[in-house]
Amino acid sequence: MTPSVATSIAAAPAPAMGATAASPAPPATQQVAKRRAIPERVQSTMLATAFPLALVVLWHQLVILTGTRLVPTPYQVGLMMYDFVFGGVHDDAFSGTIVTHLFASMQRVYGGFGLAILLGVPLGLLIGKVKVVRQLVDPTLSLLRPIPVTAWLPLSMIFFGLGPRSAIFLVFLGAFYPIVLNTVFIGLAGFVSDRLIVALSNRILRWSPQYRG
Repeated sequence: MTPSVATSIAAAPAPAMGATAASPAPPATQQVAKRRAIPERVQSTMLATAFPLALVVLWHQLVILTGTRLVPTPYQVGLMMYDFVFGGVHDDAFSGTIVTHLFASMQRVYGGFGLAILLGVPLGLLIGKVKVVRQLVDPTLSLLRPIPVTAWLPLSMIFFGLGPRSAIFLVFLGAFYPIVLNTVFIGLAGFVSDRLIVALSNRILRWSPQYRG
């Protein structure tokens, strides 16, 4: 090899790392992709809006064609909702009373949920920690848990009547079993090992040795 050829080879730039990788798309291609993305977003929004509107139109047409008085039209429902929120349409006992009804519903929902927390979390901790409690309570909970909440409606009406206590009882049943199960299987068995060891070393918790691993 002659000195001139060797010098030219040495002066040739070495190929950059990753040269074989795919080069980024040019700006023109990116602009085309963005232009295509905007119509797709508009199309998805229009389709998502058109379907419920079509259902409302179908609802209105079915009520008009059948002539039934048992099902109101969408306009009548909207008018009643406006009167229920703001009043000034029918001026009856329900006009402008949505805040009162929302407060009553929140009392039932959060009352039942709070009661489920107060009873479910301690019970779940006992089931997860004390073997005797687990053997005593777990079979009964496993038997009652698959029963739907609606199946308890007749008993709730018998014992609590038609007032808010019946609704609170049903909400309590709907939230009680998931809270107990999550406390047992996630709240205890799902403890991170190192955190539990730190807690044990600081004498915060006094679990049996089987929970230390």
